[in-house]
Amino acid sequence: MSIYQQCCQYQGQVVRIWCHDGVEHIGEITRVDREFVWVRPVGDGPGGPGYGFYGWGWGFPLALAAIAGLAILPFFFW
Repeated sequence: MSIYQQCCQYQGQVVRIWCHDGVEHIGEITRVDREFVWVRPVGDGPGGPGYGFYGWGWGFPLALAAIAGLAILPFFFW
């Protein structure tokens, strides 16, 4: 299964994403297209508890080509 297909399958769920450069992102997948996946961070961020600095929008885009792997977080507690 491709990264694109996994992102589509996990849309609306909280996931952990690892990029090829070693950066790790934890957030909800809010949108997916053929080039990017949008991730809305969860937990405490620069803007305080909740959705952090990014507000209630789509979050920030990550290039699908930069993603090394992702895993769903089924037991994520707010």
